[in-house]
Amino acid sequence: MSGLVLLDDGRGEFGPMTDLRASFEFRSGVLTTGERIEHASNLAAMGVIVPDRLADLMRERHPGRAVNEVPAGAESVLVVNGRLL
Repeated sequence: MSGLVLLDDGRGEFGPMTDLRASFEFRSGVLTTGERIEHASNLAAMGVIVPDRLADLMRERHPGRAVNEVPAGAESVLVVNGRLL
């Protein structure tokens, strides 16, 4: 089974916006960047990779998704940076 992993490498210059959210959680219009990536790739996100300071928050916001680890049962994953334009 293949899946999608959303990545926030913490290298964007988004100032205080990334204190409480990952780059793929930015909302522009109705959808977040992560939701747009899911629609474009036609895959559901199985996990997220975020800086350690956001890991506990992501576990609360994204239950059932692997946080900072390889998703269980994934044969192959597509890792997409949340800063993708």
